[in-house]
Amino acid sequence: MDFRPGLVMTSAVATLALSACGGPEQSAPPSPSSTGEALAATATTAGPGDTAERTSQAGDGAGVSASSAASSTTPGESAEPTSVEPTPSATETADDASAYPGDSIGYARAFLAAWAAQDDSTVARMAVDVVSHGTDSWAAATGYGEAWSCGMDHLGAGWAGHDLVTAMRPDVGSTDLVVRRSALGGPDAVVGVDHTFAAEMAAPYSRPETVLDAYARQFVEAWMSEDLVTMTRLSDAELANNLLQNYPVDPARAPVWAGFQAMEGEPFYLAVQVPTAPEERDFLDIVGMDTATVLGGEPHGVVDTNFIVDPIYSGVCGGGSGPIVTDPAP
Repeated sequence: MDFRPGLVMTSAVATLALSACGGPEQSAPPSPSSTGEALAATATTAGPGDTAERTSQAGDGAGVSASSAASSTTPGESAEPTSVEPTPSATETADDASAYPGDSIGYARAFLAAWAAQDDSTVARMAVDVVSHGTDSWAAATGYGEAWSCGMDHLGAGWAGHDLVTAMRPDVGSTDLVVRRSALGGPDAVVGVDHTFAAEMAAPYSRPETVLDAYARQFVEAWMSEDLVTMTRLSDAELANNLLQNYPVDPARAPVWAGFQAMEGEPFYLAVQVPTAPEERDFLDIVGMDTATVLGGEPHGVVDTNFIVDPIYSGVCGGGSGPIVTDPAP
């Protein structure tokens, strides 16, 4: 099931949208879904009328989240028996249901705090795998401010039981989190994150390159050098040819990586500003990867490319969404 209520545009539609609204901030990657029409009615920029199929620069694909293996240690036996109760390990304490907040904003704030502290083990327990891949690539801010939340049920059956939480970053941007209500109070409640930036604000948030980062970078570098063979190996012939024919780049300028967007059951997307020729585009591109393929060292891991012009969840907490819960800055 496609969980993305996106705002993806073709080039012609995007040009009209930008001229109408003065160039939107590039802060979140969209992509269409079966609920796109419901979202488009509340969003600041409308997507195509028919959203049953993904509208992209090239290629469609279904993402598969890579599963992570958990390890445990067995404490050694003591030389003499003791009546003292054993002290629970940090992992046991974290896995206790009482260690997880029971409300969406509280859960999101706890997740963001662990992410900002680069407490990767806690982040991995609180989020599904595809989200954890993004947090491995990109850091979170410290000092998130005001946050608000609303239900997403009005977007359709695929979104039933999910809340959207938006938290303001100190850089005047925001991070959006999709939280599964039935998982609150336990692990894996964060099932989606939109953490992208205007290109000039991205650098302070970067983390050391991961396998997924390297794969996407190699693909974009091949695009920049018009290396069709490498692009085809990393994606497929149709996607690669479409990019080279319809989206020429300016090799004199370097691409700028600018965050990620992840949703359970979808490809993992990294955002990048690819310099185009002959004129600059005010859009961020997104490179979607099948994580199981990439992490398995296999070819054809890039399954989708697109570009974004407006926040993906823009307008969700609006008409028809029900009550909006606002939490002031801590």
